Amino acid sequence: FYQCNPVGTYWRNICWGHLVSEDMVNWKPIKEAITPTENSVAPDGIWSGGAAIDKNGVPLLFFTAGNDSFLEDGLISNQNIGVAYPADLSDPYLTDWVMAEELAVKQEEGQGRTGEFRDPHIWKEGNVWNMLVCSGSTESQGGSALLYQTEKLELRDDKTIDMAWQYKGPVYEMENPSVTYGTSWELPIILPVSNEAGTISRHIFLMSPAPAGVADNKIYYFLGDFDVKTGKFTPDETFDNQPGLLDYGSNVFTGPSAFLDSESEKLCMFSIMQDQRSGAEEGAAGWAHCVGLTRNLWLNDEGTDIMMAPDSHLDSLKNHILIEEENLSLEKANEQLAKVKGDLLYVEAVLDLENAEEFGIRLKTDGKRNEVSYVYNCEENSIAGHTRNKGKTASSSHVSGPLLLENGKLTMKIYVDRSLIEGYFNDRKSISIRDYGEYEAQGMQFFGQGDILVERLYVSEMKSIYEK
Repeated sequence: FYQCNPVGTYWRNICWGHLVSEDMVNWKPIKEAITPTENSVAPDGIWSGGAAIDKNGVPLLFFTAGNDSFLEDGLISNQNIGVAYPADLSDPYLTDWVMAEELAVKQEEGQGRTGEFRDPHIWKEGNVWNMLVCSGSTESQGGSALLYQTEKLELRDDKTIDMAWQYKGPVYEMENPSVTYGTSWELPIILPVSNEAGTISRHIFLMSPAPAGVADNKIYYFLGDFDVKTGKFTPDETFDNQPGLLDYGSNVFTGPSAFLDSESEKLCMFSIMQDQRSGAEEGAAGWAHCVGLTRNLWLNDEGTDIMMAPDSHLDSLKNHILIEEENLSLEKANEQLAKVKGDLLYVEAVLDLENAEEFGIRLKTDGKRNEVSYVYNCEENSIAGHTRNKGKTASSSHVSGPLLLENGKLTMKIYVDRSLIEGYFNDRKSISIRDYGEYEAQGMQFFGQGDILVERLYVSEMKSIYEK
């Protein structure tokens, strides 16, 4: 499910769009799931939210119910939490949904900053369903995430929903928060996360600072402990009141949502990949923003930080292998890359940089004014991304952040998808870039300084995510 306006590239008439997939890679569009409806709890917008499974396995959608006439309805905010249930549980696509006539949760005085109350995220710990809601702190100018809990969640036979959400207070707030981290925390998420062996478990707390015009509207995270009894999250000392960044890009990778896959037990994350063209350009194109690739998150072997990689099911989109070579010099690798042209590509490279000073890759290049690049600086232990053709709303054309090599090696996994480029590095960090260069700019090239060995070079064409 995702926010969409089916009639234009502007912020009104927001509905929940609907896609269905068996592998979270190949998607089939379905009609809108829930839409703003006159005389309902959400006449002016179906804004962000999440899903839950009730005691009988029935899926429920919890959403931000937009109501600009809230004062007439005795509410203190135009943002409250609504709920919807499937019209036909036997329909495998869950095509039609019914909006409940009553709000699931409404903002009350003293519960967060008035008028900031949205983006419910639901997860279950033991016998308790937890709902995390975006808000602002009443103690500072910083953001907050409010917690509600219930031990009852059931769609009854009469189509009423048995639930009794109790307010538990802010789950966590930063001390002396910087403006970087916003005045509200949008799309807050808490979920358990483990290392690959399953021997270490923590909780991850994710949020996206807002408003975007002031805050650094990326996806930040803490690792720590969540106490379901007290309803409080305590970050690990290693974070020292400073959250980490998943993606170093220039506000492309935003709007997180995540869940635990009940079959694989993997933590799966989705995101909004922000378009960065002007409003006029978006209107002329007929679309704005898109869904990012599904990512898996897990703990490192020490349990001190998060690891991240694209979901392995993406391999099913690999179409025609263009390069598959090992142990190449930079010169020999570039001879291979010179044969490749395209803007729907997967590029994987494993580099030995033990005796190098710098390594980089140019993408979507024509050798002139068009180019995207990723550069690793061996002296600074940092990874950078750069585009010469950023969108008009992009805050920067150059971004960077720390990244350690693994035994002197760098693994790059890069997905080129028209204007969107997602780069993943050592399964630790990513840099997502929007680039609006010329269509004909489809070349690739390595560059660097020092002794560089390309241990593996793999390039393939990619198929569309939409089922035919």
